[in-house]
Amino acid sequence: VPDPSAADQSSCSVFYTPTSGAGTHTIRADYSGSPVHTASFDTFDITVTTRATRTTLTCDTPVAIAQDTPLRLYRSFRWGKNLELIVLDARQYRDPNFETDTDAHPKTMLGREQVTWLKNDLAATGAACVLAYWHKPRFTAGNYSDMSEFQPFWDALYAADADVVINGHDHNYQRYAPMTPTGVRDDARGIREFVAGTGGRSHYGIRADSRRESADGGTYGVLKLTLRATGYEWQFLSEAGRTFTDSGSGACH
Repeated sequence: VPDPSAADQSSCSVFYTPTSGAGTHTIRADYSGSPVHTASFDTFDITVTTRATRTTLTCDTPVAIAQDTPLRLYRSFRWGKNLELIVLDARQYRDPNFETDTDAHPKTMLGREQVTWLKNDLAATGAACVLAYWHKPRFTAGNYSDMSEFQPFWDALYAADADVVINGHDHNYQRYAPMTPTGVRDDARGIREFVAGTGGRSHYGIRADSRRESADGGTYGVLKLTLRATGYEWQFLSEAGRTFTDSGSGACH
């Protein structure tokens, strides 16, 4: 979570219960946003200074923190004149449980405010290419299955002729053909989805899916995207000693 009190607005904050004072601690982020202090869960080491139960560390990020909404996670930024990157939050903005779900006032896992912001942001962009990313995929066939709760994101992106969506969560690599928000192939206006959950935590299997064009469930690696004036190229860079790869190109809408 960005730290609004930090002088350097590229800083981030994590919260945990320390077992000792300042020094090198091991931090693992859980899904609730409250990292835990541990020594044995595929962790990484950072040097921190304890301030009560708060620990601040410096992050290197190109995303400028909006001073009026420093804790809002969803936002967008331009990369050059051709690309708009949209960061969406699939966890923190769901409607409250006590609200009644009605046809006139439907609840959403994504929050009406965030979905409205997304539509307005897409309407205002003049970028040639639009890429959006968040954690859980709309389409997947690995350890998980399609997640319809993210269709409002896809509805807004598809209506605005967005080009690429990148997700994680499923610990594998999957590349889908350009599709509509309901999963129908659309080579003219469809959005290409990548699932790139290959950062090193573990491997999940792959199930058959005719909508998919490439997949691998046993290789760690990085998805590299290169922006061109009117399109993009992708390449999956495997870990040392592995042979799986995937590459190609697409045109922006």
